[in-house]
Amino acid sequence: MYTLSRRRIPSAVAIFHILPPFLSQETEKALKEFSTKAVQMWEESDNKPAVVGIGFATFMALFAIGGMMERIEYIPLVPFFLKLIGISVTGWFTYVYAFNEDNRKELKIKIENLYSEMTGASLTTSTGYKPSTKDMYSSSNDKDTYTF
Repeated sequence: MYTLSRRRIPSAVAIFHILPPFLSQETEKALKEFSTKAVQMWEESDNKPAVVGIGFATFMALFAIGGMMERIEYIPLVPFFLKLIGISVTGWFTYVYAFNEDNRKELKIKIENLYSEMTGASLTTSTGYKPSTKDMYSSSNDKDTYTF
């Protein structure tokens, strides 16, 4: 339906505004906001060759990492051990945090604290309790041993 010719799409910015129909309104709004911010930052940039160079270097690094990960699949027994490690870590995490109510609460507090540190927004739990950093880093004997 859409082509990349200049007749149908007047600028590269319009590509960001072509969205599949299955996206939610929030996702569509976020993508449009991202595209307008990206265009604004590009227009305000003084050193455009450096920006293009960093983008190209990032693309090449991702390409190289993808190739390396693809080649690891061909080394005998390595994919098996990586899968085994992944399953083991998943099992341990489930055992520690799913079966004990105190650990689930601790994990919830850690996630809420991390979210509030990253976004600056404060979260409250369903009971109205707002976790604090003191709850996350509680110490049993006020020495150098902390429970995480």
